Amino acid sequence: MRAPIRIKLVLLLTAVALLPLMAALVWVAWEGRQLRMESVGHDQMSVALAQASALNYSLKANVEAVLRCLQDDPDVMRRVNTMFPRRSQEEMAQFDAVWAAEPFRTDHPVVVAVLDNDIADRLHSIMAGAAGMVEIFVTDRDGGLVAASGRTSDFYQADEDWWQEAHAGGGGRVYVPPVSYDQSAHVWSVDLCIPLLQDGQVVGVAKAVLSISDWIKDIEVPVGTQAVAGVLLDQSGEVIYPRTAPDVEAARPDWAIAISKELVAGFRPPEQGVIRAYAPVSLPQAIGGLSVQTPAWMLVLQQPRTQAMAEVDRLMWTVIAGGMIVILVVFLGGLSIVDRSIGRRIRHLQLVSRRMGQGDYSRRADLRPPRPIFGADEIDGLSASLNDTIDRIARSQEQLSESEAFLNATGRMAKVGGWELDPRTMAVRVTDEIYNIYEIPKGQELSFKDGLSFFHPEDRPIVA
Repeated sequence: MRAPIRIKLVLLLTAVALLPLMAALVWVAWEGRQLRMESVGHDQMSVALAQASALNYSLKANVEAVLRCLQDDPDVMRRVNTMFPRRSQEEMAQFDAVWAAEPFRTDHPVVVAVLDNDIADRLHSIMAGAAGMVEIFVTDRDGGLVAASGRTSDFYQADEDWWQEAHAGGGGRVYVPPVSYDQSAHVWSVDLCIPLLQDGQVVGVAKAVLSISDWIKDIEVPVGTQAVAGVLLDQSGEVIYPRTAPDVEAARPDWAIAISKELVAGFRPPEQGVIRAYAPVSLPQAIGGLSVQTPAWMLVLQQPRTQAMAEVDRLMWTVIAGGMIVILVVFLGGLSIVDRSIGRRIRHLQLVSRRMGQGDYSRRADLRPPRPIFGADEIDGLSASLNDTIDRIARSQEQLSESEAFLNATGRMAKVGGWELDPRTMAVRVTDEIYNIYEIPKGQELSFKDGLSFFHPEDRPIVA
């Protein structure tokens, strides 16, 4: 299959220039997008770290506020010890019954004694200054209520796991149990269980209940110009916030299990179309001289990849489209230059050669216009050789014409004509004098038979 040189040039430039440039443009744009995605992950991780630090500080500040307002006040500690005499288990059971009775009697002496005293007033002031705290109460060394901000689920608390962990056999430690649903406050809660020590011994235990939804009220935070939603995981990968009803089992997706095993902040490549960054949330190992036992939580900020990368994707496609246009313009400009410096000149040489083949020796390979852009090249040498060949052929034709004219003039004077036969084609060519001798119209085509008829019949077999 024959293809014009212009098509070959287009295919060649497309293969060696256009396609590689376009591929490089797409690769650069895609790598830029990947770098931007990684940058989004780092930004999200930085926000997760800042948010986790804020949650850590909030928990620590609440523990310190309780210790400052209760344990650090000698008068409060004295009243915790002396407000009520030590009560027997039977009395505790009776108080429990009063506390659980319906309807709840706010005028009962036991209720009034717990909810309306100086320490209860102090508890209300702590709640007022603590964001998200919905309940706080104090028990004595035996687990019976001393003061409370409101009605709790039980009067006797010493049989609860959280109380025993915070009491720690009399040594005391700050204990934060796993997130649970608080039946008295009717919220998913983070509980701060804080021992109150005097002379190194536990004389009471305070419990502050934080509503997890209020504690993490700003968990949907902006990253750049986008809002990022967050979740809180426990160390098993269970989603503890946001949570639904208490009777519904918590979700534990695969990505949450994987993240919960991490010990430090980080981010994960997009999974199922979501970018996730995470940071640990926990209290320090000790607060106010008390050891701390707290579960390991992980704050996870997650954002749909389409949302996070929307502006980047628009920019990437804009860059690709603009780059493609620039590449095409440059490609077409380069193609025009190549066609002018090579293609058009070769077509010009082809035209001159065709004219020469038709016997027209007046046309020369004149490269004005077009002219080569970068000086003389091989095509100019070919043009010069073609012009030289045309000149030689033209001179030979001129000499041949002169010889034929001389031969015709000699024939006229001598009355001698000549003819020749091409045995391959049987074509006959004669001199001008033949036409005169046989009185044939000049220029009439003659065949071999016509030429044979000019001879005497007896000589014809010899000639033939």
